[in-house]
Amino acid sequence: MKNLLATENQVSRHLQIDGAFGDLSVKAGYNIPIVVDLGDLKVSQFMLVEEVTHKWDGVHTMDLTLSGRGGFKE
Repeated sequence: MKNLLATENQVSRHLQIDGAFGDLSVKAGYNIPIVVDLGDLKVSQFMLVEEVTHKWDGVHTMDLTLSGRGGFKE
């Protein structure tokens, strides 16, 4: 039980990505690999897709709401 608590009792972080390249296989509930280096924020981990909106305006793009634990380096 202590191992489960240690694994699950971690701060969750959220990341919003708008206008990402579209991929029809991405659906809410999927874990997708994220590698982002924004200078002050670095992420390299799998993150849970909480919400995805696919858009077709001549080009297929997605707006993503992601969540994950740890792995964020500031």
